[in-house]
Amino acid sequence: MMKRIRKLSMLGLTVVLLFAMASAAQAYPHPGGLVTSGEWDTIDSKIDANLYPWAEAFDSMMEDADAALGETGHAIATLNIPGYYANPSAHDAAKLRLEIDAQSAYAAAVAYRLTDDTDYADKAKEILNDWSYTNTAITGTDGRLVSAYVGVGLINAADLIKDYSGWSAADKTQFGDWLTNVTLPVWDSITFTSNWRDWSLYAQIASYQFLDDETAMASEVNQLKTQIDVSIADDGFLPDETTRGQNSLWYHYFALTSMTAAAEIVKNATGEDLFHWTSPNGRSIKQALDKMFYYVDGHVSEWPTAYGGGNQSFSNARNLYEAMAEIYADEDYEDYVKSSRPLQGRINYSSGYYHNHAWVYPTLLRTSFLDTIADIIIDNDEAEYTGTWSTSSFKSKKYGADYRYTAVGTGSNKMRWRPDLVTAGTYSVYYWLPDGYTGYASNAPFTVYYDGGSETTLVNEQVVPGGSWKLLGTYDFAAGTGGYVELTNNANSTNVIGDAIKFVIEDEAPPTSVEVIVDNSDAEQTGTWNVSDYKPREYGDDYAYTATGTGSVKMRWRPNLPEAGTYSVYYWLPDGYGGYASNAPFTVYYDGGSDTKTVNEQVAPGGSWKLLGSYVFASGTSGYVELTNNANNTYVVGDAIKFVKN
Repeated sequence: MMKRIRKLSMLGLTVVLLFAMASAAQAYPHPGGLVTSGEWDTIDSKIDANLYPWAEAFDSMMEDADAALGETGHAIATLNIPGYYANPSAHDAAKLRLEIDAQSAYAAAVAYRLTDDTDYADKAKEILNDWSYTNTAITGTDGRLVSAYVGVGLINAADLIKDYSGWSAADKTQFGDWLTNVTLPVWDSITFTSNWRDWSLYAQIASYQFLDDETAMASEVNQLKTQIDVSIADDGFLPDETTRGQNSLWYHYFALTSMTAAAEIVKNATGEDLFHWTSPNGRSIKQALDKMFYYVDGHVSEWPTAYGGGNQSFSNARNLYEAMAEIYADEDYEDYVKSSRPLQGRINYSSGYYHNHAWVYPTLLRTSFLDTIADIIIDNDEAEYTGTWSTSSFKSKKYGADYRYTAVGTGSNKMRWRPDLVTAGTYSVYYWLPDGYTGYASNAPFTVYYDGGSETTLVNEQVVPGGSWKLLGTYDFAAGTGGYVELTNNANSTNVIGDAIKFVIEDEAPPTSVEVIVDNSDAEQTGTWNVSDYKPREYGDDYAYTATGTGSVKMRWRPNLPEAGTYSVYYWLPDGYGGYASNAPFTVYYDGGSDTKTVNEQVAPGGSWKLLGSYVFASGTSGYVELTNNANNTYVVGDAIKFVKN
């Protein structure tokens, strides 16, 4: 027994020493890049309580995480990315492997932090190991940029699982060596002041946070300060991005997402707040955000003619401003984003995966939301009355100038406080009374009429002192004036009194969404289409295919849309193979025109929604998506189409 105790004691001492050594080597907490451990705890508690919008955002993120479990790494020794403007299709094809893996690793790592399910941590680890042990070079015109704006997702994932015991010390060292020897030299070579520099700084700052390199971090923070100073003009525009014509607004967004994400890591890792920092020349991140915000918040048509004019290719910056609304407690930003929750990152229309890894899950990873809906207080002079009520100011601690009273009776005398609620949701309802006395009712019946029912609370109006808000209860209300609080004179004693009622929103109802899915079995077909379930990851039971030809064979997915508006249109295909068309023409017929997108049906894996675009549709069945057989190779495949109202 003594030998066993001594052995355990020595083992304990060894563990303590190892822990001390590890702690000494760790300059920054992990996780602690984009989200701190304390923030993770808060987010987790919101999800456990099933609160909107965290619960909905969690469900959306878990779709990505569960899809990730079916992926394997796509790392390659030399990641060569051609220039986008010289060869868009080759560019997209080359970066697809990194897009899939960055999204899969990051989603899995986020899921691990919120579920403690090690299957997700193991998947993230597997993908990170694949890249760190396989990739040795990054080349091509856009290699430096793409590896930063997509590859930083791998680093963010690594931060989230760095404390996972299942990721071995050797593997973590290898990942760090990959950053040090392969990616960081490439990113550090970007020195010009456009969005390339913003993304390189974000990726380097994320790397040095993971590597616990305080010296290199300090250097990058200074360079980020310089970038803020030189890349933002006095008027808030970004001069390097104003020369991009119809894409200049997009490039402003593209630069600011990475600049702000870098600032978030700096704040969490070092405590230095660059969001509220002003450079020696008077430039700040908020200055640039406010400038762009004016245009994306309904004024795109006013974008300066000198910078490309109002016909910009981009206007939706909500994932960025979702994050910034919390950082700056900016109610204008909050109003801009709240109806679109839960928000996620920017999607690459060509692949269906996240285009970049700044603010990928901004709704989910907020710890609070601004109370932009003011409390609604209805005083007695704004209430509705039935029967005779008198006004008095005799008792102290009343709300406002006075209160009302009536003689007790059978309940025929009524007082109603009816709010006009701007949004549906859960509200706490409070009453206010002045100081009581024995002639007031001890059982005054206050009835709350809410969405779906009513509840009566008997209030003792004899209580002294009065003069404070007292809770009647918490209830769900529809928007508008359908709900109210009613007080009657069906009570004891001599008089019933009424003063003020307050409605305080606690949980805003999620916006209603419209989603219509049309599977191949419900589609209209012209010509001969065959049904198959041979390829996996089809939507529903099967998919349809036909031989390629002149375009005479057609499939139409025609939804019956309950509302007019802007809809995002997605397609779903099973796993592809070499005999399928690489240029299948999907044409969206929307209200006022049509738009054709060629889809590569050879892509594997399939089995996920991929965006065709966003379009305005009338209600009803006039809009549709059409696929023809005017394509190359042997077969054209059609499966399902989804319409989601924005």
